[in-house]
Amino acid sequence: MSYGYSKDLRLKALSYYDRCHLKSLVCEVFGIHRQTLSRWLSLRDSDAGSLEIKPRSKKPHKIDSDKLRSYIASNPDAYLSEIAKEFSVSDVAILYACRRLKITRKKNRAVS
Repeated sequence: MSYGYSKDLRLKALSYYDRCHLKSLVCEVFGIHRQTLSRWLSLRDSDAGSLEIKPRSKKPHKIDSDKLRSYIASNPDAYLSEIAKEFSVSDVAILYACRRLKITRKKNRAVS
């Protein structure tokens, strides 16, 4: 899935706008939203503006995966709140980290 329009399309749309000066026509011809065209125009007209596609950065995880695995292995009955205090994060952060690492917290009961 693409996260942005190509620079070529952006330049073509802006040059078409420079010729016709109608945002609605440019949006219809190029199949873009009016707000997108307005954003491109403001980027082009700004001092440091660039029409380049900005790469998306992925934030590093705050919780160390190896430390979490070893903590859960040594404390299998610990509640999420207890684990969260140990790692200085919220309960939900621990929940998402466990999901990411495919660690289940469900206790298995003996079937009689």
